[in-house]
Amino acid sequence: MGWAALNIRFAGRMSVSDAIGFEAFGYGMALLFVTGALATAQFGFLITIRLTAPLIAVLTGAAMLIGFGGGAPPPVSSLYVALIVEDIAVLVAALVVASAAAHHAAIRKAL
Repeated sequence: MGWAALNIRFAGRMSVSDAIGFEAFGYGMALLFVTGALATAQFGFLITIRLTAPLIAVLTGAAMLIGFGGGAPPPVSSLYVALIVEDIAVLVAALVVASAAAHHAAIRKAL
């Protein structure tokens, strides 16, 4: 939820500078992170594992497409890639925490 709030703050700051693409990206990612947090709260940490890995793959593909898409990259493409890399880092951290929780729950259940 905290990362979603930071994305909303970023999107709000981009609305002042007329960067509609960055604003939409910020609000979209905030919506994804809120949805993921609510799904985790409702269904448990296993849903985090199932949803995070595909989203990491999609964001990695998007970063590669933007970064190596061919032709002259737009001047703001490096900012998009940086935002995507930050989101991937947060998702990897969530995946590690959820995996550790799953492992811990399996050990407790076995005992």
